[in-house]
Amino acid sequence: MAMAELLEYCLVFLVSTLLVAGSVATYDSFSGFVTGLKFRLASTSIAGLASEAVAQGRAAAALAVPASSVSCQGGVLTYTSGGMTRQQSVGAACDFAVNVPGGTHTFGFSYGGRLLNMTVT
Repeated sequence: MAMAELLEYCLVFLVSTLLVAGSVATYDSFSGFVTGLKFRLASTSIAGLASEAVAQGRAAAALAVPASSVSCQGGVLTYTSGGMTRQQSVGAACDFAVNVPGGTHTFGFSYGGRLLNMTVT
């Protein structure tokens, strides 16, 4: 009977270990997915606001973003956060660079026909 109990305990320990390892791997994968999703949403939203301002003169929205930097030179908007970078053309001349702490901020873009400007509050 002792051998059967020992095998049972070993089996329970093995299954428990596999479940914990699987949970950690799943959490790490999900955490990376969420971080990437936040990055893509923030960069797409900011670039969309910039393009809207070029078309309509002004655009503003409150966005929740991770700590990041937003810069624009030569008509190319660059969004950087967490080691990831995304660039997108905005269709207008621009020259600015802003470091944005994580949180919810109001991003405002204005375009008077010559230079795209951005404010963050």
